[in-house]
Amino acid sequence: RSTVPMAGANMANSILGAGILSMPLAMAQAGTGVCAVLLGLCALLTAYSTSLLIRLGDEHNVDSYIKLCHRALGRGGVFTVSSMLCVLTFGMMVTYTIILGDVGSGMLGAALGVPNSVDTLYVRAVVIGAATAAFLLPLSLVRNLSKLAKYSFVALASIFYIASYALMHVVHTGVRVRSEDIVWRGTHVLPAFGLITGAYVCHHNAFDIYKSLRVRTQPQYRRVSVCASTGALVALSTVAFAGYLSYGPAVSGDILRNWPHSFGGHLARVAAITVLLFTYPLDAYVLRVNIEEMVQRHSATRTPLSRTASSRLAVALVVASSLCATALKDSGVVFELFGTASAITIAYVLPSLCALALDRAPLCSARTIGHLIFFVLGVLTTITGTAAVIANIAA
Repeated sequence: RSTVPMAGANMANSILGAGILSMPLAMAQAGTGVCAVLLGLCALLTAYSTSLLIRLGDEHNVDSYIKLCHRALGRGGVFTVSSMLCVLTFGMMVTYTIILGDVGSGMLGAALGVPNSVDTLYVRAVVIGAATAAFLLPLSLVRNLSKLAKYSFVALASIFYIASYALMHVVHTGVRVRSEDIVWRGTHVLPAFGLITGAYVCHHNAFDIYKSLRVRTQPQYRRVSVCASTGALVALSTVAFAGYLSYGPAVSGDILRNWPHSFGGHLARVAAITVLLFTYPLDAYVLRVNIEEMVQRHSATRTPLSRTASSRLAVALVVASSLCATALKDSGVVFELFGTASAITIAYVLPSLCALALDRAPLCSARTIGHLIFFVLGVLTTITGTAAVIANIAA
């Protein structure tokens, strides 16, 4: 069982994965002012919507996101949330592995004096294969989420160094972005919103984190969600502003590509690898449990998978994500697409829809109107944001 700090570390670690490396790009797309507003807004919405899920689960005696959608929306809700969870978590696993391969092969090339090794398929494949066998696979076989808490603290310490290095780098080198490039509102707000939402989304871990609490009450969980969201806001904002002020519109979708090959820069890359290694298992855990519940729901006996079958499923998912990461190279595109297409649905659309179905409050009540606004804005943002991301990719 986890204490509030341990559960908060798990939740914050779920938020502060690969998304933190894309925050400077989000600021370049949305503009400094709009990006700052979106970062704060998403922190508030994350704390609110995850607590909403837990409240609905307690009131209707369900202990998972999928079961809550089944209770509220029937089979259609189960299909929607299951599909979105599979897309999101597997996409995150692929994104983490792409960055891991890029950073690892780049550092290996720098150490061996081999330029451009990051673009060599063979080197990336070796790095990804070694990381998968040594770290990703063993950690992904953990069955109890509370056992990952000690790794979450290690990952959070690494996040703290990444944010600190980003801040020190811009202080040391000075603001190199031109004054005309610092605008309040950029030209690609919706793709930036998808990046930020993808960075904040942790709703797929909400029930597992809640169940891991030693004292399982809604007030305790609200403390966990508020603390985790606030800490994530500070870290994400620091990297976003520092990275953008250092490189402006030339910032990469992965800020590690911009940072110099100095001792501090390589230490930041090691910290990023540490974060990715210990964030990856959280998404792998949720994906595995989600698939196990789908299989159990459609089996004739409704019996859960055996431990052996569950372990084989975990191995298959990890291997599949590593193969996809070996074939793909642009983590920014993958993260942007998955974040907009699935994260907004999971974070905003489905929680509000479940609340509308289960609360049964009067139509004109403040609670119902709030859920309706939440739902409509989520749907519109998902549709327009996904279209904008696809248009950018095509361009």
